[in-house]
This record gives sequence, structure tokens and C-alpha cells, in this order.
Amino acid sequence: MVVRVVVVDADAAAGLMQRILNELDVEDVSFDSARQQVQIDVHKRPDETLIEVLNLLEDWLGDGRRAPTSVEIDDRRYVLGAVG
Repeated sequence: MVVRVVVVDADAAAGLMQRILNELDVEDVSFDSARQQVQIDVHKRPDETLIEVLNLLEDWLGDGRRAPTSVEIDDRRYVLGAVG
């Protein structure tokens, strides 16, 4: 499973990637600067890890008072915003 998150710039991508690596057990995290997307590869425990990724994204958006963002999960697009 691949999750792609649109970010506003490379600094936002770096911060998000570091948080993902510190808090989640995912196979790979990378930044596609041409598309302004952080890509998260999830293979182990995909259902549980996807929930963890989405929760982390909601927290990240809220912590930084970021605007809602586009998230693709295996080529299906959603808009995710901070909770609370």
C-alpha cells in the first residue's frame, strides 16, 4: 500500500518524514519534489498501519495549524484535515 501526502514545501516534507520515521513502523518514506508529495510505503500490517498513518497526519496537520491536504491511498484521493 502506498500513501501520498501533498505538502506545501520541502521543509514541511522533511518535518513530516522525520515524524513518520520516529513514530511509525513503515517500510519507506520519500519526498517527490516534482509533485510536492511525501510517499509512505506500507506493507506490514497494512490495515493497522494505515490507521496509524492517518492519525499521525491528522495530528501533524493540527499541530502546525496546517490547511487540509490531499492524501492518496493506492491511487484514491481524499482530503484530510485536522481534527478538533
